[in-house]
Amino acid sequence: MVDDFEAELANLEMEQHVTMQELLKHTQILHQSMATLSANQQRQENKIFEIQQALNILLERSKPVSNCAFCEMGTNDDKHHTNQYKIFPDPISRAIQATKMGLCEKCLKTHNGDSQCLTICIKCKGPHNIALCNKKPPGIPFSNKRHRY
Repeated sequence: MVDDFEAELANLEMEQHVTMQELLKHTQILHQSMATLSANQQRQENKIFEIQQALNILLERSKPVSNCAFCEMGTNDDKHHTNQYKIFPDPISRAIQATKMGLCEKCLKTHNGDSQCLTICIKCKGPHNIALCNKKPPGIPFSNKRHRY
């Protein structure tokens, strides 16, 4: 009878050992699955962050802007352009205002430290915005042809 009891006890211990090994095996599989899910979640969060950044840039770039570099969108009621602003009627006063506002003198926008603006004046090809150009436009060449009226 004692032998039967010891045999049964050994059987139970063996079953517990097998059960513990299976439990450990399943725990390791679960741990690997959780690590994979966590990595996938991190990749998805990174993608979402990149999409949010791109969306913010898109929204910023597509905001309505004033025709005048010196006026806010809501204050430019007559929709004048920068070179038609009555408060700064000449290129010198516009250049001074652009400097005060921290605007790039080539494109009249803020660049956040980007000094590689490639915009040039369409009037004189100088390194400034046309609204800041003080060169006179070339005159109309004289023609010897007579006009018939």
